[in-house]
Amino acid sequence: EEAAAHALDRSSFEIESQITRDMFMKAIRDPKVDELLDDLEVQMADRTELFNVLDADGSGAIDISELIAGLMKLRSGGADKSDTVATYLKMIAMQGQIVAVEESISQLEDRIHEVRQVATASMA
Repeated sequence: EEAAAHALDRSSFEIESQITRDMFMKAIRDPKVDELLDDLEVQMADRTELFNVLDADGSGAIDISELIAGLMKLRSGGADKSDTVATYLKMIAMQGQIVAVEESISQLEDRIHEVRQVATASMA
């Protein structure tokens, strides 16, 4: 873990709250990042596809939590496991989107109820 943290500190890219595809592709070409992924035992046949696996919500950017969760799931998993991890992460992202839709529907139902009450009161 110390080696991974040290390598990350020395890497040529700056970590921000969101990592874009361009930032990721620049970093993945850095031999230090390649060594770091080896140290973490992240097994993928084509590491340039790693961004697609980690971008669980399909936003075109990954946040630190997506990066950490995805890398932890990929450790020592082999190339085939990347598809499983990508599916799992996308499913988690979809669950969050479903919760957001449910909250929006609930808010709309509340608003409809309020409008009905106002309409009923004004008719009386």
